[in-house]
Amino acid sequence: MGGRERRGYKRYTVDGVRGNVRFLADLKLINISVDGAAIETKKRLDVNREYNFKIDYKGNPLRARGLVHS
Repeated sequence: MGGRERRGYKRYTVDGVRGNVRFLADLKLINISVDGAAIETKKRLDVNREYNFKIDYKGNPLRARGLVHS
């Protein structure tokens, strides 16, 4: 780590938001921005693969599709 930040948008820390990756595992949303998010899962996700995510925030479901980057 310790390199120059390459993200185009500021990331915002998120607390208490959970969801799941379709067919795989529960996830925890770590931070989010306009063009990306950091998530934590118990199972490994394949890099360069798209996944359907379902995120629940205070009882409000949000469905999203995302591409996993390293």
